[in-house]
Amino acid sequence: MSGEAIPPELLTDVLRRARARGATEADGFLIEEQHFSASVRLGQVDTVKHSREQRLSLRVFAGKASAAASTSDLSRASLERVVDEATLAALTLGGPAPAAMGRAVERSRETLERDRGWLDTTCQALGAARDLLRERSAAL
Repeated sequence: MSGEAIPPELLTDVLRRARARGATEADGFLIEEQHFSASVRLGQVDTVKHSREQRLSLRVFAGKASAAASTSDLSRASLERVVDEATLAALTLGGPAPAAMGRAVERSRETLERDRGWLDTTCQALGAARDLLRERSAAL
């Protein structure tokens, strides 16, 4: 989402997702910052800097327990993962109703399974790269 303005409904959607996952309450905030600076040296522009940052912070409650999470990756997958992880943590600490806990655990399992597939593929690629490097260094 970098380079684009943050849609106003993004935070509302995140809070709605937390409630749907079993949180009793949730709050959060979005930050969008831009910085620009320029320096002149001996009458010439010496340095120009520009930066932009977007991030979301989330706090989730389950009864009296709470959990917090934040991310600068505002992609849909990242936001879903942040909400699911924060909600699961709050539900675990707060002793939720069994049905709410079961839904949160199942969603976390789905996320872990998806991430495990990516991790397995990455490990295989790294192993192949290592083997190739060993072959080439042995040839030297």
